[in-house]
Amino acid sequence: MSFSILEHSIDHFQCFKDKNSVYFGEVSYIGDKGDIVESKEVGKPIRNGIGVQIFLDDDGKTKEKFEGNWVKDKPIRQGAFKYPDGSYYNGEIKGNLPHGYGNFEWFNGMKYNGNWLNGRMEGGGKFFHVDVKSFLIKGHVLEGFFKNNYFLYVFFNVIKEDDIFIHPFILETEIEDNIKRR
Repeated sequence: MSFSILEHSIDHFQCFKDKNSVYFGEVSYIGDKGDIVESKEVGKPIRNGIGVQIFLDDDGKTKEKFEGNWVKDKPIRQGAFKYPDGSYYNGEIKGNLPHGYGNFEWFNGMKYNGNWLNGRMEGGGKFFHVDVKSFLIKGHVLEGFFKNNYFLYVFFNVIKEDDIFIHPFILETEIEDNIKRR
């Protein structure tokens, strides 16, 4: 999710930094009672509106970047995170975590499009495995139900006791071996 600064009034944009982050975007001011106030003389600046937050490690290097909307200092609804290893998430969020529907692409090209719950693959989704040597998607796709970051392998399209949960990052041959052992 990128935004163009030209599409927004920059009257309320500010840049501020604390120990572990830098923020540039729209701000409002919050009073002692938690209400939005008009004057910066009587309120503390908070992220409120469209903005970019860059999170830093203790050495000042970028850990992750969030672009999106903020309400009373909390990121809401849609957003995009970019991580230092090149991984990328775009979708619904709650707090600083994927939550709702979204798409995650790992640095090695593996992808998950689907539902998230508190930062974990949860519910309906589709995981695209990658041939790590060539970084090309090779047809190994897990599509269906995920629970706590694991794929539910369902026998004969009916959920029952002997179904197994599969870690989606393992190779296709390992998945086949696990299924044969059942």
